[in-house]
Amino acid sequence: MYFILDGKVEVRIQPQPVYLGPGDYFGEIALLTGTPRTVEIVAAQPCVLLRLAIEDFRSLLIRHTELAHHIHEAAERRLEAVAPVH
Repeated sequence: MYFILDGKVEVRIQPQPVYLGPGDYFGEIALLTGTPRTVEIVAAQPCVLLRLAIEDFRSLLIRHTELAHHIHEAAERRLEAVAPVH
């Protein structure tokens, strides 16, 4: 999981890309589900990122249940946004 300290990344989803900046994060879905990444993310400008390894991610969620709830909800919204329409 990555936290954006500075800069901007592009989340390449259809029909339009989404941009994330300082204070945003990405990569949580793969950590929560154990599945490969669901979208491509590229730097839209130079970035400073913090990386949170899976072991630390799991420990953080156990110790901070409110944060865990927030991350799970955000992941669900993001998955719905990239889910194919049938």
